[in-house]
Amino acid sequence: MRNASPFSKASEKKEVERAMEGLNKVGVVGAGMMGAEIALCFAMSGYEVYMKDATLELAQKGKDRLEGVLDKAIQKGRFQAKDKAPTLNRIIPTDKNKSFKDVDLVVEAVFEDLKIKKEVFSQLDSICKSDCVFATNTSSISITLLATSVRPERIGRFLGAHFFSPASVMKLVEVIPGLETEEETVAFMMDCCRKIGKTPIRVKDVTGFAVNRILHAMWIEANRL
Repeated sequence: MRNASPFSKASEKKEVERAMEGLNKVGVVGAGMMGAEIALCFAMSGYEVYMKDATLELAQKGKDRLEGVLDKAIQKGRFQAKDKAPTLNRIIPTDKNKSFKDVDLVVEAVFEDLKIKKEVFSQLDSICKSDCVFATNTSSISITLLATSVRPERIGRFLGAHFFSPASVMKLVEVIPGLETEEETVAFMMDCCRKIGKTPIRVKDVTGFAVNRILHAMWIEANRL
């Protein structure tokens, strides 16, 4: 397994710093409520984001909805009105996979369907540059299983990054390495989350991860009572 060979602390730090220095463009797949707000999180922190959906119209509608999200944030004093236009301008709607050829990080946020998610990653695997990190926003599907949709060379740069709704407000992000995710990839994603104002927690690749696993235990106990 790739993570069987431990990195030295100095080597790991160097790899993470190199990766973070190269984080200029982000790709988000899915312009629904979750995908659009994840794109917004990166745009609010100064990153250029390509937001893809099945059609350009759907991608544009996703971006248009974000104007209302920012207006509410401005009204509540959580966001500066002067930053609204520059933030929205950093989000580029697209329906083309080729738009992702130069991104440094891809966050997938499509339907919770194994087949669809694997198709998305399989297509992007042949387009994105080799050092691009792939992150899935799945809330329940095995990260190790989803990682089989990419070539062996990229499996080490594949992991889960589960945001919570509404992503522009909720701070928590579950970062879930798969069986062969490399340690520097985990450190990279944790740092990415912190740079956009999130609080990442590392979670094992188990059913429900952390939050949903706890939530379902609470529901079961409530029903039992």
